[in-house]
Amino acid sequence: RFRVRPSISEVTSPCPTKRDVYLRRVLHMYVDSQVFRLGRAVHEVFLLPFRYRGRDVEWLYGVFRRCLKDYTDLRGYWKVFESIFRKSLALSMIAEEEQIPISVEPYIPGGAIGLSDFVRPDLMVGFMPIDITLSLGGNSLERKELALAGYALAIEAWSGNPVDVGITIGISINSDVRFQWRVVRIDDSLRRRFIEARDDVAR
Repeated sequence: RFRVRPSISEVTSPCPTKRDVYLRRVLHMYVDSQVFRLGRAVHEVFLLPFRYRGRDVEWLYGVFRRCLKDYTDLRGYWKVFESIFRKSLALSMIAEEEQIPISVEPYIPGGAIGLSDFVRPDLMVGFMPIDITLSLGGNSLERKELALAGYALAIEAWSGNPVDVGITIGISINSDVRFQWRVVRIDDSLRRRFIEARDDVAR
């Protein structure tokens, strides 16, 4: 119904007024901050062992060390990043040993449900989306539930397979690094909430 087809990150933006979406879409301004960079770094470090699953451990550590050079402004978090990398490496090795089918940031067509050309969940196990978030409190959990509903709708439209469950992985880096796994039931109510949020952004 609308000319604009937003991305899932735009639909689930933490900004209550969607000012960040306006700056990007209308004023064509690049929005960035240390929090955004920290979130991107956490994502990249966690996904790295899955992205190169099956490669030699020493080689993976070399890639990780090179990755850190892109975040010299976040040098104070490098020990945190190493803890995240170690945890993710252990998980990826288990997945490899058990031959669990995992896709890293796969391109899923989004146009069929009024989203941008492609949506990219952080991970997919079979057809189940997994979303990784830097846990900073606030309404991040609610936003991630909506994101999972958006991924589920896109996967369903693309594959024809029902997707009723997704997983959020919240990574907290306060006093120490903690991982919180949460299984999210994707029901019709959550789907409707996502569609309403999509329409609010697209208007």
